[in-house]
Amino acid sequence: MTYHIEHDFPIEQLNPLARREANAKRAIAMLHKWWARRVGCVFRTMILASLIPEEEWQRLDQEVERADIDAWTALYYREHPKANPLIEKHLQDKVVLDPFMGGGTTIVEALRLGCKVIGVDVNPVAWFIVKKSIEPMDLEALDAAFERLKEEVAPDILKYYRTNCPQGDHKADVMYVFWVKRVRCTNCGRNTRLFSSFRLATKKGKDTVVCPHCYRVDVVEAGTHSVVCPDCGREFHPREGWAGRGKFTCEHCGQVDKTVEWVRRTGRAPEHEMFALEYWCPRHGRGYKGVEEFDKELYRKACREFEKEKASLPLPEGEIPAEGRSDPRPISYGMTRWTDLFNPRQLLGLGRLMRAIKRIEDPAVRELMV
Repeated sequence: MTYHIEHDFPIEQLNPLARREANAKRAIAMLHKWWARRVGCVFRTMILASLIPEEEWQRLDQEVERADIDAWTALYYREHPKANPLIEKHLQDKVVLDPFMGGGTTIVEALRLGCKVIGVDVNPVAWFIVKKSIEPMDLEALDAAFERLKEEVAPDILKYYRTNCPQGDHKADVMYVFWVKRVRCTNCGRNTRLFSSFRLATKKGKDTVVCPHCYRVDVVEAGTHSVVCPDCGREFHPREGWAGRGKFTCEHCGQVDKTVEWVRRTGRAPEHEMFALEYWCPRHGRGYKGVEEFDKELYRKACREFEKEKASLPLPEGEIPAEGRSDPRPISYGMTRWTDLFNPRQLLGLGRLMRAIKRIEDPAVRELMV
């Protein structure tokens, strides 16, 4: 017996579908961001083509021709009455093993087709993601727990993510905070910021840019080479920066240095400076703005709160292992402990959230919230 995948594979039909799926938000597969996540349509097709014999595939092609579809369309979308019996006949008792399951695309698609599955991965995060993606869940209990959690902890987190709306005398929600690394130049002794460019976003032919001298945010034509800041009067080039490809140029004296070597020489991680925000205002929608004293003071207040509470917060523990890592950047940039990957405001919010999650009694709901 031979199987369809030994004779053909519907690349033409899959290519446009894969492109759309790669850019879509797939709820069950996006429970957690997993690097190099594969698209489900390709793996679903691989399973169908690997387990349904070629002669059955050809016979189905002939039977669905009158419906102006082919066997792949009938099986993939289950759009023909003969598709489901064929899937059940050849897939229901099959066991699909993925010994390197990662984010679990193979496992999810095999379950959707009625197979039994075995998934294995050396990474405990991968195991936990897949476990929680496929476990049965009481959705009403989950929704109720989420509402309780939101009521209990959201106000104490969100109050530190507010800003003055630039378009009126009212507050807006902070959606995203822009930070830049900052180091002290070993040549002139002054602080320099490792901007790779001065663009915050590009959309519909427009660049949102920030002045590196006073942090005013403006919108210019995409690709604009030179901008003169209306506030401070200084010129800057939006697509040029002072850092890139592992090197930086001191913005004051022009000294060129390598960031990793600077960390190695000084024994310190670069500092971080907040310079811009993306916000959401119910009245005026989404926008960008430079940081103000209000934003800095709100961050400092959160840092003070963290210092008071950190002993009681469940936080990441231990050192980042230096050996066996495919990505050396945290260590290379002076981040040696897991807590170094977060700033105090983030740790305060995440710690408060985790503390509330740990009080959920139902273990299945609690793990999913984690």
